[in-house]
Amino acid sequence: MFAKDKMTLSRHMPAIPEHKTKPLAYVLLVLFVSGLFGLCWAKPFAGLIIALLATTGWMFSVVEKRRLRKMAEARKEESICSFARSFDRHSVDMWIVRAVYEGLQKYMESDHDRFPIRAKDRIDKDLDIDCEDLDDLAYDVGARAGYDMTQTKDNPLFGRVATVEDMVMFLMHQPKLKGDEK
Repeated sequence: MFAKDKMTLSRHMPAIPEHKTKPLAYVLLVLFVSGLFGLCWAKPFAGLIIALLATTGWMFSVVEKRRLRKMAEARKEESICSFARSFDRHSVDMWIVRAVYEGLQKYMESDHDRFPIRAKDRIDKDLDIDCEDLDDLAYDVGARAGYDMTQTKDNPLFGRVATVEDMVMFLMHQPKLKGDEK
């Protein structure tokens, strides 16, 4: 997908591709909201339950955003440099390190402009990333770093990625794309 030669530094990695929301997603959202509105109109008690669930979800979201904001503030002096130094540069592909850091930052940017990532961050507990999003993110990050992501189930770390460091090591076990050898 992305060609690199032996001397290309990771900072010259191509930008993260933008994902655009498909028009079908907006149509489905409108249909879903219309269905909820119709249900609330026909059954007011259902509307009360939906409003209660939405309020509870919103409250949990506010608490989680506050927790992440405090975590980011405590790490404000950290950068990709401190993240990269937590890995042995002779045994880890720095393209993967950069791609993971930037990919996770891109994922976290909806709530934070720049969220400093640490290798020991737990993906689900600290960063609040669910396993479906992690699968998509790992695929995008691996492909961007020049690794084949078609046979991930053959990876010895498949299903055992708990921290950001585990994600880097998982990607290190993936084969490189043909013609993308360093």
